[in-house]
Amino acid sequence: MNILYISMFSHIGGGEISLLTLINNLDRSKFTPYVVCYEYGPFIRRLQENKINFVIIRRTSCLANFTLVVRLASFIKKNAINLIHVNGLDIRAAAAAALAGVPMVGHLRVIYPFSWVDRLSGRLARRVIMVSQAVRKHFCIKSAALYQKGIVIPNAVDLSAGLVPVDLRQEYHLAADSLLIGIVGRFDAFKGHDVFIEAAACLKQRGVIAKFILIGETVVSKQPQIEYLADVRRLIEQRGLTDDVIFTGFRPDVLNVIAGLNMLIVPTQKDCTRSYIRTEGFGRVAVEAMAVGVPVIVSRAGGLPEIVEDGVSGLVVEPADARGFADAALSLLEDPGKREAIVANARQRFEALYTAPVHARAVEKIYESIK
Repeated sequence: MNILYISMFSHIGGGEISLLTLINNLDRSKFTPYVVCYEYGPFIRRLQENKINFVIIRRTSCLANFTLVVRLASFIKKNAINLIHVNGLDIRAAAAAALAGVPMVGHLRVIYPFSWVDRLSGRLARRVIMVSQAVRKHFCIKSAALYQKGIVIPNAVDLSAGLVPVDLRQEYHLAADSLLIGIVGRFDAFKGHDVFIEAAACLKQRGVIAKFILIGETVVSKQPQIEYLADVRRLIEQRGLTDDVIFTGFRPDVLNVIAGLNMLIVPTQKDCTRSYIRTEGFGRVAVEAMAVGVPVIVSRAGGLPEIVEDGVSGLVVEPADARGFADAALSLLEDPGKREAIVANARQRFEALYTAPVHARAVEKIYESIK
């Protein structure tokens, strides 16, 4: 089968990394991947590095959508594509699939304010893969038909390249016994960096001496992110943590960076109003921590509590509860036995549910079920 993957974006985020993980682990004796992107960016460079066939079909304006659909349909026919797999949902891809007469699969990795267009795209798809029950519940609300089309397949983490933990203590000239507690993610309000800083302040007040590592891009261009990053920096100063916090910026070796931590905190919040919801659809970084042997504490938001079994493979805290995160962190620091048991259980859970081969075989079954 020739599978066309469509990526609407070309930055490097969890969705793009997950798509690469899937493509790199396909059974190439059965499936040949092609990729179409709507823009140029870092994701394209990753495709080139992995020797994956790709084409850029640019979306220049709303008026150009018709042209994009026609070009997509032409590409589908020219390359004898058997199935389209959209990394997300896209009405233009759905239209091109219909025009070319081939089935489409959607892949929802996030929770955000889905529109009627998104749900129409879902209805036009043969199946919609969803990374968590939380995504399925939110997307399929009040629609039994969409719920039946949905199938939950969690994201995966690929360890095939090997693991070389980054020595952050050496890199940042820290004491050899420094305690490192980290957060990973772009600076966006629902990611909960402010909660992380408040938890860090609580830990410092209780006598915990640590460095708090913020891993994520600090060169941001969108106004909400610029404002949020500024708020986080102000909060660090107000809580007297200036000398205790390290910003690493974007790290392409993020898995190895996580492996260099003593603990990871994922304090995702529920950014909700009556008509708006935004939270973590899955929580890839939690799985990454589980894979590399770093204990993880997550919030009870989005798909995170589906990944971590509270008290077994990690700890789960209510969203926005900075003191709760501090309590959880302290409980692990004060009980090495508990910490070691959680790390061991997390690794077992990772091997059973979140490896790249497990994920790829599950998706391939979806492909083979579509006639």
